[in-house]
Amino acid sequence: MNKYRYLILSAVVIAAILLAGLAAVGSRPPVSPEPEIATVSSIVPTETQSGWKTFSDPEADISFQYPDTWEVRTDGQNFQEGDLFAMQIWGETQKTQTELYDGASFAVMNPIVSDLDAEAWVQQKYNVEPQNTVPTEFTEVTLGRRVYQKVLVCGLGCFSYHHIKENGKIYGFVFLADGPDADSYIADFVRIMESVSYSG
Repeated sequence: MNKYRYLILSAVVIAAILLAGLAAVGSRPPVSPEPEIATVSSIVPTETQSGWKTFSDPEADISFQYPDTWEVRTDGQNFQEGDLFAMQIWGETQKTQTELYDGASFAVMNPIVSDLDAEAWVQQKYNVEPQNTVPTEFTEVTLGRRVYQKVLVCGLGCFSYHHIKENGKIYGFVFLADGPDADSYIADFVRIMESVSYSG
């Protein structure tokens, strides 16, 4: 019988200690998380017109406006030379882990110094046709009073690359749009390209 009293008494003491501990923890003020330390970058998007921001990179000698509804991406790579800037927007029916069929994707190539003009550089870079694809198309297009070398490359989807030479550097842009809002995304792309400024 003493054994049972000892067990009951021990259980009551342990329960009392646990309740006292929980009461003490519950009466403490909540601990706020450590504030995040802001990082400083030379590439800072700034607000411009309603719904649009400005990307500017003085080292690359380029700036342009882009829609603030698009998501800026830091993952992935669209160009062998590396991406300077990339963004996307997904439509309502777009699923993750699939090809783009409802939305748009846009990226800017890290500019490279070249002795070639844009047309010769594009021909040298893209004039290799992979097997089982539509032949690569080369054309010239004018966007924002500038002439770009446009290359349409098709494989798993068709991507339009636009290249230009400014200040001794080859610049590149890639764009893809699909789905019910493709016309709106194409209009955004044209507006982005019309806003591009090459300083140098």
